[in-house]
Amino acid sequence: MEFYYNGLGQSDPLDALQSKALTDRFRRGEIFVTGKYYIDALLQYEAHPLVNLLVTTIYNLEDNSFLFQPRLNWEVSQSFELLLGINVSEGSAGSEFGELINPQDGIGFGNPSQAYLIATYFF
Repeated sequence: MEFYYNGLGQSDPLDALQSKALTDRFRRGEIFVTGKYYIDALLQYEAHPLVNLLVTTIYNLEDNSFLFQPRLNWEVSQSFELLLGINVSEGSAGSEFGELINPQDGIGFGNPSQAYLIATYFF
């Protein structure tokens, strides 16, 4: 478990979108959240020497929204690996991981849930 503080973060997610310093770093992948205070946790279970189950949760302490990321990592062979996972965002309207409402037009946008499968071949 870890506490994370983002010095560039904003309490209001819409304010964060107006911060050039924050959005520039976000676009470059240097930071991945827009708020200030978070708790995150990672649980890992080795089901088999070649199969790992992982769950990550990132919780925004200011707006009570969160990102939940369970995944399975399977080393099929010495040179082939599969990663299967989902990203589930949850939060109320106006929260970072929930739905943000554009004050100019009232249209909401948010973080949709995602499923993914990544196959990696090493040679």
